[in-house]
Formats: sequence, C-alpha cells, structure tokens
Amino acid sequence: MERFSVKGVLEGNKVKVIIGNKEFNIGMPNSGFPTPEEFLLASALSCELLTLFYYANQKGLKIENVNGKIEGEIDIRGFLGDPKIPPGFLTITYEIEVKSNNKEAIKELAEIAEKRCPIKDTITRGVKININWKID
Repeated sequence: MERFSVKGVLEGNKVKVIIGNKEFNIGMPNSGFPTPEEFLLASALSCELLTLFYYANQKGLKIENVNGKIEGEIDIRGFLGDPKIPPGFLTITYEIEVKSNNKEAIKELAEIAEKRCPIKDTITRGVKININWKID
C-alpha cells in the first residue's frame, strides 16, 4: 500500500502546499496562482500520460512524443450555493496525442492507461473522504 501526503497552510488568498520538500502556491481565481481546479486537472492529465509511459516502458514500446490538454467545466452557481448544481466539475475532457511507430500497440496501451490511471479512477469512481476538523 502506498500513502501520499500533502501539507498546507492558508496565507491570505492562497494556500502554500508542501509536497515532499517543494512548496507550491494555490490560489483563488485571478490571484496570480494556479487554482485548486487547475491543479486537479494538471494531476489528472499528468497521471494519464505517466500511466501510458509506465506501461509502454513495461512492454518495451518506444513512444516518440506524447502531449495533451485537459479542460474542465464548472457552473459557478454550484459553488455559490445553488442546490440544483454540483459545485465541482460537470465535465472533464482530455485530448492526448501520441506519436509512435507502433500505433496498434499504443492504442491497446491507451485503453490500459484509461483503466489504470489512479487519478482518473479516483475522480470517476469517487472515494470515501474523511475530514477531521480541529477547531480551537
């Protein structure tokens, strides 16, 4: 079992998160920092590309180039409290381009990557969430 951990502290309109020994700032929209939504999308896209890379390496397949784009749509009315609209993403769309001399094998790996990418699985399946507030 692998365990991942991130720490954070609110500093005005941004959160300083610490991952390993690196710090990242995550902010509100228009704060000049990436938003939590953008970090989630970056994680989702990175995970899909790295999962493809991992399985290509396992099978000894050469990939010349992989790049992608991901977009998510949120209806802000949900965040602002409209009970009829979820506050999170309503859709997420990936666009991934792979250049390889073995297209059929890469198509198979793309299907594997879609099924085994941990972040895609997490956001599509959902997980049990525990929030333990300590209020002084």
